[in-house]
Amino acid sequence: HIVKECPSVKHVYIDFGCRLAKTWTWYLQALDKELPPSAVDLRIMVNWMHAASHDMSCQLENSGRFQKDAGFVVGEQSEQLWAMTKDPSSLMRCMTLQNRHDSVECLLSVQYMASVSFLYPHADINDLKLARLVLVLKAKMDSMHKKLAELDQRLDGIQAESNAAGIHDLHAAAQEFLGTQFAVSPTLSERPFLEAEYVRLREMDIAVQKLQSIGFSWKEAGGMSPAALLLRGSTHKEQRELQAKLTDLEIKLAISPDSVWTVDSNDYTRGFKLLAEQQILRYQSAIDVIVHELAQKSIEKRQQGEASKVTHALASKIRGLHAKLRSSLEEMYAWMAAAHDDPHADVSLPQSVVDAMLQGEPAPWHVGSHSSGLRLMLGRRFYMAENDRQRCIEQLSRLPVEKKRLMQWLDIMLQRVQERIRVVAEDMSEHAVIGSLPHPYELTRHHGVHFWLQWHAQRLAAILKEVNEKLNW
Repeated sequence: HIVKECPSVKHVYIDFGCRLAKTWTWYLQALDKELPPSAVDLRIMVNWMHAASHDMSCQLENSGRFQKDAGFVVGEQSEQLWAMTKDPSSLMRCMTLQNRHDSVECLLSVQYMASVSFLYPHADINDLKLARLVLVLKAKMDSMHKKLAELDQRLDGIQAESNAAGIHDLHAAAQEFLGTQFAVSPTLSERPFLEAEYVRLREMDIAVQKLQSIGFSWKEAGGMSPAALLLRGSTHKEQRELQAKLTDLEIKLAISPDSVWTVDSNDYTRGFKLLAEQQILRYQSAIDVIVHELAQKSIEKRQQGEASKVTHALASKIRGLHAKLRSSLEEMYAWMAAAHDDPHADVSLPQSVVDAMLQGEPAPWHVGSHSSGLRLMLGRRFYMAENDRQRCIEQLSRLPVEKKRLMQWLDIMLQRVQERIRVVAEDMSEHAVIGSLPHPYELTRHHGVHFWLQWHAQRLAAILKEVNEKLNW
């Protein structure tokens, strides 16, 4: 509906945009002739706040924070703008329900008096919102300049830290970090990767069938495995998609229906080992990053010294990282045990080795140097900061366009109000010439409308002047 009514819309933010983007592709194919040509270029993204709860690979692919030309737009602008320009929003936020109700009634009463008597035009809520719109636009420009300066300073700090560690190519480190987030990329056509992906989907399909056969209850079974999450859905759409992906991979791998890989076949074993290697490498990279983040946060906590809000927040962050490290190690051990020839072999790292890693010693999977984990951590921080910086630059180039559009809209509004003033003045003069004066109430109403329109025209002109003075860019 939005695309039909407003074809100029380029970006749409929605909490589940990662899933809606796929549905939108099918929708375009089905209703190609009913939609405007611009619908093909519509970009559906996940807003920043909700994307933070998605896994990192989904964020990198779907969050507006990591999309080129998206600007520094968090995806909640409509709600924020509505709240920031409302006069009572800051007060009513902390009120009880009854006091909030009374305040709303009072504001509506004042608004009604302003509309019927024309004696209190300054109480017009919409006029107050319009005046605040200029301040919001100015604040946005100021905050973008401040944010850009902060990001430049952060990038300088990351560069200095990487130079001290002997890592001089942060762009390469960032690409290394991205590689850990897309261990199995759908764009890769090499057979080993396709075999590993096929086995991964087959494992999920087998797990789903097992859960269905025992009368699955996610509350009893824990329900956090990929198969449990898949089966928990209220429809069978995701399961059908799983079967479609398996069929597609069977075609690419030339697996005929008569020779589908069985779990104990050599092909399946080879694919499972490839999958396990990919997952182990991915967990090792994630553990490297967690360990170095723990070291960084511990240093920051020591530098803060005495207890404060900052140290409490850092302590909470450190506890969360420790929990994340434990779960990542356990999941890595599970893959290592599954890939091991002896399923009963103890593949876990001794606690002394984990403690040594936390003290700065290289992880066992690194040969001679622990720079790989540090590279990933620095690459991640550099990639995040550089992306935010690019979004700031894009937003700074957009704000003058927004100012121009605001001025055009104000100018159109002013022209319409002036035209209305002319019509009301002609109506009043016509009655005066003819001599057939209307009812006194009608005459008062005409004068009231004329007075209100003149005041509104003055306000629009004043706001236009304020735009030119305050938004001098």
